[in-house]
Amino acid sequence: DETEANLTRTAFSTIIREYKDYCVGMVTAKGETIAQGRGSIPTFVADLGTPVLDGIAMWGDDINEGDFLINNHAGVCGQHLNNVVMYTPIFDHGKIVAFSSLRTHWPDIGGGFQSRPATEIYQEGIQFRNAKIYKDGKINIELERLIRDNTRKSEDTFGDLEAQVAGCRLAKRRFEELIARYSWPEVEACIHECWDQSERYVREQIKKIPNGKYYAESFLDGDGVSKEIVPIRVHVIVEDEEITVDFTDMPPQVAGPLNSGATGGAASAAKVAFKGAVAPMMLPNEGEFGPRKVITKPGTLVSASEDAAMGLWS
Repeated sequence: DETEANLTRTAFSTIIREYKDYCVGMVTAKGETIAQGRGSIPTFVADLGTPVLDGIAMWGDDINEGDFLINNHAGVCGQHLNNVVMYTPIFDHGKIVAFSSLRTHWPDIGGGFQSRPATEIYQEGIQFRNAKIYKDGKINIELERLIRDNTRKSEDTFGDLEAQVAGCRLAKRRFEELIARYSWPEVEACIHECWDQSERYVREQIKKIPNGKYYAESFLDGDGVSKEIVPIRVHVIVEDEEITVDFTDMPPQVAGPLNSGATGGAASAAKVAFKGAVAPMMLPNEGEFGPRKVITKPGTLVSASEDAAMGLWS
């Protein structure tokens, strides 16, 4: 929450200061959600782990103190490219134990305007897949130049980017203070206890819902390119202490920019609905979503391929 306040105060663009189009969280070295701030929009609930894991898979052991990485790759994040995740490692005795991470909506990411709907992600802007915007505590000059030369509002963009860096540093410093006071094993044990308590509570809430297979259907009146109706079909299976959200009947990805990837689409939508149904006031963490399962298949509206247009993903 302190990091969110800092981010809001220091960001340049209105969409962060006023609309709170961001999320702030801590994740483990395995991408598990430790905690998340309470002031952001709900669409981003507990979804920072996937882009961080993608960076770990890409860089391996070459993520160092002072590195700040950014990721908005559509195939990983599954959202429009303006939503840029930044993260930096937290070490204990030379080993990464967690990441301070946050996502903000950049005011511009290059590409075209939505007045001319995109039909592929490449028309929508620049993708940064775990690029090190800071290396060893210093800004990456080549990447900075690339961003400035390909965005319309580069001053606002870099004002927001520096606010992201400051936010990551603040959360990292607070977490390091916690480790210094109690030791990492003690902090880690407390994190797992929080997860276990949250999962037990959520399972008790699910028990209150009658078992069964539930179904709902709606539609979108066009995909941004054509006026053809786009159906929305979802099954939800409640079985004892678990809820499964089944998106396999969703329509194929569309030509226009209404698609979302599996992370930003199916997984996030299921988390938002699941949380609203069984634990709306609980602080987001990994244990809360243990009893939630998602079924989907590649190439649907909410699990689109990485080249699909996603400008209006939400």
